[in-house]
Amino acid sequence: MRYNVKFQSSISEKEPPLGENLARSIVAAHRSKDVDIELIDSYEDFAWWLEGSGNKPRPWILVGFVDDGAYQWLLQINSGSSWFQRLRGRTDAEQRDSIALAVHDILTQGEDFSNIRWHEGDFADENWTDCPDA
Repeated sequence: MRYNVKFQSSISEKEPPLGENLARSIVAAHRSKDVDIELIDSYEDFAWWLEGSGNKPRPWILVGFVDDGAYQWLLQINSGSSWFQRLRGRTDAEQRDSIALAVHDILTQGEDFSNIRWHEGDFADENWTDCPDA
């Protein structure tokens, strides 16, 4: 499964901080699909941090402006499991897979999104696909 996606968005971002409207739109789309996710904060002034509710370590999402084209954005689905938890066999891969598929549905079904490219590893990698599970 791929957890990095670049896309273009026509959602208006007229004033800083860039991405807040987009992040709120992604949160609203998840909630409409009964996925409990919330906007946490601006992440070091270049991205927006989103995560699900609950006390367990859970995957979290960063959405940020890449600036390599008009309205070019990167969304990363990150593991909430520490390296020690993964070493002991505890993983949140199922949750990350579920989030990736939900994000894909949101991006492909929304009129505001185009040029959707899923990547493994470095987002500049040329080996992209048009869906996360390819």
